[in-house]
Amino acid sequence: MKAFTLRLHLALALTSMAAACVLGGLVLRLQERAEQAELQSIELLWNSYAKTVYEQAGSWEPMNRKLLTGAFGAKADRLSWESAAEPSASSRLQPEAGQESRQAKTVRSIPVLSGGQLVGYTQATAEKDRKARRAIVSGAALFGLLLYGTAFLYSRRMLKQKHRDLYGFAAEAYKRMQPDAGSLAPLRRQPKAADAASAVEEALAAADRLHATISRLETVRRSMVADIAHELRTPIAIMRTQLDHALQGEASLPVEKMVGLHDETLRLSKLVHDLQDLSLAESGNLPLHKAWIAYSKLIEEVLEFLSVEGEGRAIAVSFSKAQEVQEVRIFADEERVRSILLNLLGNAFRHARSRVRVELSLKDSETAITVHDDGWGIEQEELPYVFDRFYRGRKGMNRQGTGLGLGLAIAREYAQVHGGSVGVSSTFGIGTTFTLCLPVMYES
Repeated sequence: MKAFTLRLHLALALTSMAAACVLGGLVLRLQERAEQAELQSIELLWNSYAKTVYEQAGSWEPMNRKLLTGAFGAKADRLSWESAAEPSASSRLQPEAGQESRQAKTVRSIPVLSGGQLVGYTQATAEKDRKARRAIVSGAALFGLLLYGTAFLYSRRMLKQKHRDLYGFAAEAYKRMQPDAGSLAPLRRQPKAADAASAVEEALAAADRLHATISRLETVRRSMVADIAHELRTPIAIMRTQLDHALQGEASLPVEKMVGLHDETLRLSKLVHDLQDLSLAESGNLPLHKAWIAYSKLIEEVLEFLSVEGEGRAIAVSFSKAQEVQEVRIFADEERVRSILLNLLGNAFRHARSRVRVELSLKDSETAITVHDDGWGIEQEELPYVFDRFYRGRKGMNRQGTGLGLGLAIAREYAQVHGGSVGVSSTFGIGTTFTLCLPVMYES
């Protein structure tokens, strides 16, 4: 932006100089033409005057006297005559004493004819008016300065308008490309070139992020059908095989096979239920059956249920809570909150190597439950996407359950419909921490 401004000012200066030179040259040319016309008029008058003097006197003798007495009042620097019969008989009127010496043009001799005979020659030379030329040059320079000043002020005004429009466009583009991040900070002053350039850079960065998100979602969309088909193929194949055998054998299914069919049916039902709840939550139409529930007691129940999985791998579990949240209650859908806790704590138990730590605290008007595990963690480039539907991390986040990467996406949507939020932080190779915040009210 600064380079553009410098180039613009340089172009204005050069244009103004060129315009001043053209104007000055044109006026000087007109001045020269006027001086030339005046000189031609003087030459003709001087020739006519010399002819009249010669014819009255019959010779050139009176010419010197008339020149010295200033009988000819024409404005000329030098007036001279020369006899045709006696070339040595000539006279010239020199410049006055103290007069500035000026360069004259080549002298032109005009013949004097009397009675059809050549009797002599006259010459006239006019000075160049240097004062007029200096005035013309000064005027052209002043015109160039005025032109540059006017163009500079106009361009500055236009640049200010351009910076304001560019900043506004970049702010609007940034807001549309990243609505969740808000908009650029409004300025309390006229935007400058640096402000406009910074806003454009931020808008371009937002566009790059949006492009990356769209590309990633397009990849997810393409693979989603194949993933769902893969998840559905196995249970459907199992049920079909069992039913085909029963039909071909014309015998009822034994209880152990019916149990397997029932398990696969539950698996399909859970997958369909997760997809349906996720769609309803994202559209804002998820039904909630809210009631007052004891939050810490619910966490303890989920930990007790999941600790069985940790016992087989010798995973140590700890749960600590601040004194002020001993009897804290939340107004929420218990099943939805339980689902959130099962997802977060279940991930921690699956990926922990030796320890899972759960902490419950109070932050302002929200409860915050943090779930720490000492697993391999999540790489930094994967953190922004762990809550996206159908996202399955390449490393360290080998999700189980449906296998479609829906668990954390559902947990985030359930938290948001309750007015809360879910966040994650991780250091690859050290561990991961999930934080769930939900609105709180104390039991009176």
